Amino acid sequence: MIQQAAFDKLTAMGIELYQLREQQSNEAANSYLTLDESTITGNRLYLDVLAALSLNQTEVTISPNTIDLGLFCWHFHDENSVKLEQQNLQTPTLEALAEQPHLKQQLWQLLTN
Repeated sequence: MIQQAAFDKLTAMGIELYQLREQQSNEAANSYLTLDESTITGNRLYLDVLAALSLNQTEVTISPNTIDLGLFCWHFHDENSVKLEQQNLQTPTLEALAEQPHLKQQLWQLLTN
């Protein structure tokens, strides 16, 4: 999967790309929390994650329950766990991560490996 900015540039040059995205089950998609873009984009942890991935906010797409980071999609759920499965990062909310250092540590370990 490539970043949206790179995709746009290739498309402008006439190079067509086809991306296969794995279908998520409706059950998994329904378990994700709805995102408030204005709250997320100003959050320090979110900005730190973008910086660690060498991304800026224009390269990221935020939809109602997904943050598309190009290499993977980030979803928030109610569980107290951090996991990365099939290019889907699932974490508690940013506020919950900030309050629970062990979860934030798990997030950083996943992102740096």
